[in-house]
Amino acid sequence: VLPGMLNFPLYGALGDVFARGRPPAELAHRIRQTMALHARPNLMPSFVDNHDVDRFLAGGSEAGLRQALLLLLVATACVLKSGLSILGVRAPNKM
Repeated sequence: VLPGMLNFPLYGALGDVFARGRPPAELAHRIRQTMALHARPNLMPSFVDNHDVDRFLAGGSEAGLRQALLLLLVATACVLKSGLSILGVRAPNKM
C-alpha cells in the first residue's frame, strides 16, 4: 500500500452517507478501517469529488455537500479541492 494514495474509500463513504442517506455508522466504520490499515492516513488526500468521478451534487444535496466538506476539513489533514461541487457547480457527469 502506498502511503500517499488518494482516499477513495473515504470518498465512497462520504457519498454513501451524505448523498445517499446511508447510516453515519458506515462512515465511522470506514474511518476506523483506514486508521487501522494505514500507518499515516493523514498522507491520503481526501475529496468529495474530482475529475475522475461523478460530481457530488449530481446525486446529493447542497446540505449534504456542506456536511461532507465540514467533515473533511475537521477530520483530515489533506483535502483535495479539485471538484467543482465546492463551487456549487451541478455537473451531472464526470468532467
